[in-house]
Amino acid sequence: MRHHNGWVAYSELKRVYLASSLVFLKLIVYKVLLPHVVTPDAAAAWAAAWSAGRAAAAVGMPATE
Repeated sequence: MRHHNGWVAYSELKRVYLASSLVFLKLIVYKVLLPHVVTPDAAAAWAAAWSAGRAAAAVGMPATE
């Protein structure tokens, strides 16, 4: 049982790490591509990317560009 719990925790940690990596990758891309001035369009694009990343992570599939 102890090993099983450890394995589940490891799998969850790995999933969270991969999801976080996608989020950080999107953040870096948007920091590079978008100007520092936050516009409504930029905020909407970031919100859409965030939602897409969360949805992709939830089903365990890579986010599409």
